[in-house]
Amino acid sequence: MNLSNGETSTVSGQNKNGPSGSWEDSKRLVKPSTPTRKPQPPKPENAITIAVSSRVLFNMEREQQIYERQGMEEYLKYQLEHESEPFSPGPAFSFVKALEAVNNRLRELYSQSEELFDVVLVTNNHAYVGLRLINTINHHRELHDTHYTGPLKGFLEALGKLQRKFFDKGLRMDCPIRTYLVTARSAASSGTRALKTLRSWGLEIDEALFLAGAPKGPMLEKIRPHIFFDDQMFHVEGAAELGTVACHVPYGVAQRAAKK
Repeated sequence: MNLSNGETSTVSGQNKNGPSGSWEDSKRLVKPSTPTRKPQPPKPENAITIAVSSRVLFNMEREQQIYERQGMEEYLKYQLEHESEPFSPGPAFSFVKALEAVNNRLRELYSQSEELFDVVLVTNNHAYVGLRLINTINHHRELHDTHYTGPLKGFLEALGKLQRKFFDKGLRMDCPIRTYLVTARSAASSGTRALKTLRSWGLEIDEALFLAGAPKGPMLEKIRPHIFFDDQMFHVEGAAELGTVACHVPYGVAQRAAKK
């Protein structure tokens, strides 16, 4: 693919010669272009969005073999035991690295422009995999923030206990309770903390969607949840317009900002 002519291509297949690049390359991939300020993702309407599967960005062959040969429970157990171990680069790594290099150069030349590549990492795996992917990106950083419990903790703990009853009967894939984490924040900024907090309360998330500033409406329209919780009224109102039962949670940073 010639990055200078504006064309895009689909990346697929396996790397027959093993992972490309090294973990040092991987760390350079996710470093900000300047040491003092992390570049913000462009708005979706201004960017060329490139969706990349986690299985081609990183080498996940061993994990896939465990899933196919030993089943979901052993697969999740392995991911949990190895969540602090970063994945090695996969066949699409060098492609994404090239896109990042183009973005860095464009930011130098046009500091206010949002006509950039926006790389979106997608996976249809369990949220435990998402947590390990986030750790892969953030492993060289340390997060010192903490999550407060909030008013939903008791409800989510009880929901997690009901969820576990189905899991214990081998019905993980047929559990009638499905949970989604949909946040306008990015995975790198708050994803690890959110997922670990929910897991510590005993609740497993089926799908985690980190939208990095993109609107929640299109995702909610696809998910069609029976009930939706959010700490910001405009998200609640937007969900209600789609016909979703939506509840405002008056708690968190957004509430403190609104009171000022």
